[in-house]
Amino acid sequence: MGTNNGKIKLGEKFAYGLGDGANSVVWASVGAFMLFFFTDIAHLTAAVAGTILLWARVIDGFIDILVGTLVDRTKTRFGKARPWILWMAVPFGLFTIALFSVPDFSMTGKIVYYSIAYFAVNIIYSCINIPYGTLNSLITQDQQERQVLNIFRMLTALLVSVVVMVGTTGFVKAFGDDGGAWQKTFIIYSVIAVIMYFITFFGTKERVQIVTKTETGIQATTKMKIVSMLKNKNMWIVFALSITLFLTNGMSGINIYYCKYIFGDETKMSLLTLGSFAPMLLVLLVSAPIIKKVGKRNFALVGCCISIVGFVIMLMAPENFNVVLIGSLIKGLGMGTLMATAFPMVFDTIEYGEWKTGIRAEALTYSMSSVASKIGTAGGVAIVAALLSAGGYVADAATQTDSAIFAFKASFIYVQFALLIITTALLLIYKLDKIYPTMMKELEERRSA
Repeated sequence: MGTNNGKIKLGEKFAYGLGDGANSVVWASVGAFMLFFFTDIAHLTAAVAGTILLWARVIDGFIDILVGTLVDRTKTRFGKARPWILWMAVPFGLFTIALFSVPDFSMTGKIVYYSIAYFAVNIIYSCINIPYGTLNSLITQDQQERQVLNIFRMLTALLVSVVVMVGTTGFVKAFGDDGGAWQKTFIIYSVIAVIMYFITFFGTKERVQIVTKTETGIQATTKMKIVSMLKNKNMWIVFALSITLFLTNGMSGINIYYCKYIFGDETKMSLLTLGSFAPMLLVLLVSAPIIKKVGKRNFALVGCCISIVGFVIMLMAPENFNVVLIGSLIKGLGMGTLMATAFPMVFDTIEYGEWKTGIRAEALTYSMSSVASKIGTAGGVAIVAALLSAGGYVADAATQTDSAIFAFKASFIYVQFALLIITTALLLIYKLDKIYPTMMKELEERRSA
């Protein structure tokens, strides 16, 4: 057993944070523009695009559990999580470029091409994101240091997401505003992402090495870890919570449609994005000392209440850009608390699982968070695509039908508001914060024995 509960140097925190920045270079773009790219650039129907985005994510969700198992069994001189970041960085960049290219194929050929490319990007993302997320629990076991690492992670991710979501339409227009322009933009993004992954690999270190054994002294097997995970009730609460959050994230693809057809100007998405993300950044910057005092769950609950106010304001005048912008600012403040606490909750459930069953499974438990992200994001995109298809959306039509307009509003406000209410209910039944100090004390005593 080797553990580290000391302070992590600033350089390592920065290097760790860049990993999620690299994820966001690609993943923020996929969430914000993939559906639009499929329907308006590659000219797939909304139903076909939604099907591609749904089936690939759902199938890949099951692959996440396999990846988590493989990471837990990895043993190299670099550790068990960091090597995966090194191995997968370049393939991730190459397949991302392929995904945002427009081949000169027939419609059937395009459907096959994008199905393969999107599925490949999802698999490679699993092979890099699950080890990356697990790395947090391998750098330190100190709860506060983990919280700070998560803040670096989320700050970097949000900053990169803002740049990507605000800048992409501008880059595309500058490069010619066609399929080739999208490809050139994502060549640049992919190179940046690969460099950031390399910095994460070389700038971090795995210090926590815990091999759990049964009471008879036998090292825990993969089957034992799976059984342990299934008994982890707090992990399942956080799993459900993550799905609701990623459903909302998956529905962010509606933003460009909403700005284009409700506000009459798709470039307003840049300001709307800033209005949503700037408050989140502010909350992340001040969250660590507040969370330390009130706890993750209570901090997130306050944020949910604030976000509810934001949605109520948007409902007052959903076609008025200024009103929606104000509502988005307030909603962003509340969502910032969830961004600050969601991933640390996952790591806390790893310790809970070890305390409850005596078996520790970092990567396998974290893989469930990745499964939730895939199911949630895929579900969110599918909901948007289904609503657009049911509403009779026609790409680039000068005037959309009333049913299409309702589909935009339902995707942008109504469904996301309902998801926030569910998130609030899940937080109310999460009780791990109360027992965490006692739990960790008992774990340390067991390990010492």
